[in-house]
Order: sequence, then structure tokens, then C-alpha cells
Amino acid sequence: METLPTESGYFMYTKSHCKWCQKAKETLPNVVVVNVDHLLPDKNTEFLAFVDSFSGARPRTFPMVYYNGIYLGGCTESVEHLAIITHQ
Repeated sequence: METLPTESGYFMYTKSHCKWCQKAKETLPNVVVVNVDHLLPDKNTEFLAFVDSFSGARPRTFPMVYYNGIYLGGCTESVEHLAIITHQ
């Protein structure tokens, strides 16, 4: 269906006109961004089932951010994660 999250670095599913998606794009270094506007709303159910199949969670808001292939959450969780790993 869509691109799977990368195994290294930050990856996010995003949609247009989302202030949280924009903030995450501006904050996360070298983030790989996949815009899913073309799947919403016609294929929303299929997209969510796809994401649920490998996320270990049921993300329902954007952005959907992953680090090294592991689901982090949205913008807030991702910014917190970045702060933690850059201060280690």
C-alpha cells in the first residue's frame, strides 16, 4: 500500500495543512516524510489497517512518527524523543 518506515532515523506519515506535521518536519533531523493525502478519505480504513499492522499501536492522529522503525507517536512525543537522544 505505502512505504514502510525506514529502519534508521526518523520517518513520518503526514498530511497537508497540519500544523503538527509541519512542526515535526521542521524539528526532526533528516526525517523521511510520506504524505498520505492521496489515501484520505477514500482509503482511510485501509491505510489505518496498514499502519496498525506494524506499529504495535493504533495511531489515529498526524503526524505518525517512527524512529529506527519503531512508532514514537505524534509531534510532541517525537520532539521529546529528540531532546532525550541529543542530550545523552
